[in-house]
Amino acid sequence: MPVGRGFDATALHGFMGFDRPIADPLLLLVIQVGNPVIYTLLGGLIASVALRHRRPQLAVAIVAILLGSVASAELLKLLLAGLRQGVWVAPDWSIGGASWPSGHATAAMSLSMCAIMVSPPARRQLTAAAGAALTIAVSYALVIAGGHLPSDVIGAFFVSALWTALALAVLRRDQEESTPSTWGSFFRSSLPPFAVTWGIAAAVVLAVVIARPEAVAGYVPGHMKFLVGALLIAMIAQAVVTGFARLLSTGVVDASSA
Repeated sequence: MPVGRGFDATALHGFMGFDRPIADPLLLLVIQVGNPVIYTLLGGLIASVALRHRRPQLAVAIVAILLGSVASAELLKLLLAGLRQGVWVAPDWSIGGASWPSGHATAAMSLSMCAIMVSPPARRQLTAAAGAALTIAVSYALVIAGGHLPSDVIGAFFVSALWTALALAVLRRDQEESTPSTWGSFFRSSLPPFAVTWGIAAAVVLAVVIARPEAVAGYVPGHMKFLVGALLIAMIAQAVVTGFARLLSTGVVDASSA
């Protein structure tokens, strides 16, 4: 859709306004999470935790998520390459049609989901918070560097979530009985983490507004699409990661017996 493409491109250029030479080393470091060697090492470490706790089925599920998600992301890029127009970033540089979904963002989200699966229940929310922060950081770095559109990283979140859901469905098939937890308890227990995270974010925004009201008033009108895009990436990433952690904790789904 033309409206969607325009929004995507405008948000992209808003992100790229934060690209500065001084930030390049940090951006490159964050993006390395999706490097095949780093990804394999981190994934192997997570799977080894499951094996150390004598949960071989969970270790196999983790490997399936890590391999399947990035492989399907690359396959989707090839299959959908001709369905989307490229976006010009600079006179000699454009993001082509073969960029949806982002492989690096898929890798970050998949690592986060798998880390949650092997975390002890008492540490699940802390792991989820760290995973959401990592996924958001990688996603922002990719768009700031001009390597992907905002829709590329958002699409990656759902590719990873799909593989995680499939793996959990297989693990649950062998459980003898379902847990008594309900979806209502899941939503009620999910509210506090969201309230804390977005309460902190709101406090930071309020502090900036109070400290620099003129600058904020001049910046916001011309960058509304960028701000909405940045907010969507952060909200969806946290919703997927935090929601998954709460599903495990409340027993709506259960990987602990695998």
